[in-house]
Amino acid sequence: ISADAHGRAAALPCADVPPEKGGEKLKSYKERNWQMKSKSKKFVSGLLTGAMVLTSAVTFGPNAVSAAGEDKDSLVASYSFEDALTDSQGGDGAAMIVSGLGAYRDGNPTFEEGFEGKAVRLGDYGLKLNKTNIGDNFTLSMWVKPDGIFKENQVVAFLGFHNPEQWAGLSGGALYGGSSEECKFWAHDSSVYTSHTTLGTVNMDTAWHKVTITGDEKTMSAYVDGVLIGSGDTNHPLTGENQDIYIGVNYWDTMFSGLVDEVKVYNT
Repeated sequence: ISADAHGRAAALPCADVPPEKGGEKLKSYKERNWQMKSKSKKFVSGLLTGAMVLTSAVTFGPNAVSAAGEDKDSLVASYSFEDALTDSQGGDGAAMIVSGLGAYRDGNPTFEEGFEGKAVRLGDYGLKLNKTNIGDNFTLSMWVKPDGIFKENQVVAFLGFHNPEQWAGLSGGALYGGSSEECKFWAHDSSVYTSHTTLGTVNMDTAWHKVTITGDEKTMSAYVDGVLIGSGDTNHPLTGENQDIYIGVNYWDTMFSGLVDEVKVYNT
């Protein structure tokens, strides 16, 4: 699997580099930058390869390769949904919200048998991860199990904010109020995608599927079950104090109905 590189080293001066122990000079910025790109590319490739293995015709136990592509150093948030919405990395837990982004006030979250352990059931509410301003380098990965076909623009994942519009997301791809298995990776903002732009589509049935959305300073891409479904220039969806990650909900559209499990956010 090939994937765009994610994560770039900060610029460092190359002149007058002090010697290391043993007399060897520190690697040049170009070499360091190449190493960072190579590490990030391997990370995303491993993440996607694991998704392909787990969704292939061969059946594995859920723990068989669940750690494929894991990079604990770049892990920003992790939600396993074992009877709670907590972030195991110690950050704020996910918040239950509804369309319009108001708080859900009609009960507690529901958990069912998931891809690994338990999963959270969405439909009456979605989740706001409370992870703002992650930056241009990001990876969101999660397992989803839809209840059925998708309505037009029904939300799977939404990255960004609605006012002003600067976002990318995965949503139902049916047109004119219809429903289908099709999902679209699309984006909108005031400069890069001035109209609502679809970057790729995929069909998703009611089985478990691995969704991965990645970005860097130049591009953003979406994968389902390890396969690229769309890519384009980045519109910086997670750069800004209001830019957050939403699962199964946004300001306008029908909320996702189904199960979500093992949500992870990386800064690479």
